[in-house]
Amino acid sequence: MSQVKDQIKKIIPRKLWAFLKSIFRTDQLKQIARERLIASWTAEKSSSNRRQQYFNQKPGLNLIGDFTAANGLGEAARSSLVAIQTTTVPFAVLNYQSVVPEHQRFDFQMGSYETRFAYKINLFHVNPLEFPSLWHEFPHYDLADHYAVGSWYWELPEFPEKWTSTLDLVDEVWVASDFVKDSIQKKTQKPVIKIPPCIHVEFDPTINRASLKLPEDKFLFLCAFDVLSMQERKNPWAVIEAFKRSFSPKENSVGLVVKINNAVENQEKVAELKRALSEYSNCYFIEETFPRLKFNSLINLIDVYVSLHRSEGFGLIPAEAMYLGKPVIMTNWSGNTEFMTDDNCCPVNYNLIPLAKNYGDYEANQIWADPDIDHAAMYMKRLSSDRAYVEQISSNASVFIRSHYSPEAVGRLIAKRVEEIDRIRGKMSLDQIKEEI
Repeated sequence: MSQVKDQIKKIIPRKLWAFLKSIFRTDQLKQIARERLIASWTAEKSSSNRRQQYFNQKPGLNLIGDFTAANGLGEAARSSLVAIQTTTVPFAVLNYQSVVPEHQRFDFQMGSYETRFAYKINLFHVNPLEFPSLWHEFPHYDLADHYAVGSWYWELPEFPEKWTSTLDLVDEVWVASDFVKDSIQKKTQKPVIKIPPCIHVEFDPTINRASLKLPEDKFLFLCAFDVLSMQERKNPWAVIEAFKRSFSPKENSVGLVVKINNAVENQEKVAELKRALSEYSNCYFIEETFPRLKFNSLINLIDVYVSLHRSEGFGLIPAEAMYLGKPVIMTNWSGNTEFMTDDNCCPVNYNLIPLAKNYGDYEANQIWADPDIDHAAMYMKRLSSDRAYVEQISSNASVFIRSHYSPEAVGRLIAKRVEEIDRIRGKMSLDQIKEEI
């Protein structure tokens, strides 16, 4: 909370802050602060000769994101970097430290990358809520004078109305799936371009099941979630229930691994999950927050990944499991349907239901999926007993992800769009550019 207050105080004068604090909630103050930043940024864009500035800059991309964050946004930023390095597009890397706990960070070596705003296009891996705060992190002319692309994720059919003002700060949006594209395209006339993350998974072959205190002789299912994320959306309870409907507490041939990030942040919720499986000697909880390489190694060591989510913008971990040749049991709705087919995964039936209440930014006026637990249980039983089916799904999954989402494939999409932006921008008049703002 102190970090939030510090950010707000940068924007709102001390006396005004004290007055506002007496009549507004913190979330309302955060929105006021964002709107003030957006107004300043938009005014700077309007006064800038952006067309002339664009011609004065060198072709290429400036990647801005939290490259040290061990979360989805950090992974997306690093994914873009991996993809761009397969192309001839010049690029710079600018690290932006978001509000992430220190234990959710890892060392990112900047190497010999260019680290200034050296090129025409800014590609921001910063979500819409946090995006306006960049105004305090970088020189204003570096933000206002470049062509701005927001690489954004969202997990429900309707892009939040309170986020739409952030669209004023970008010239276009890149999204990972048609699901996200449809959500954002309803709220803007600006280009919304689908460019998914690349999937390239490295793991440590020296890590084995024994080192993770997992049994060598069981067919293991894995679900993973973060207690700091919205558990109602990730829906680990459904995975636990599907496992319980599939196998008895003493079934020796199978096991369920529940990987929990940031378990210390919500011990009560972790305790609830453990109570639900208290009779099951074949279930294993891992509460340590792993470095990325170790987490990848865990995925490589299990037999099936299970995601009975209610909605996903893309579904990075399931896609990574498929890259490693793991069958994935997954709710057949939202962004993950980009890479799901009947023969490369196990798509679970669902019903669309309204949200029971507000869950953070996921508001009750929206819908998401309620996965069919019996259908998921059917897949669990089949996979645990049908080796030929496992091998078929595993092979198809790996081939599909490696061919469609390789760094080279995604790099080509990025390079193509950079070329299109440069061609379109070069033909626009100053008046046309000002009309965009």
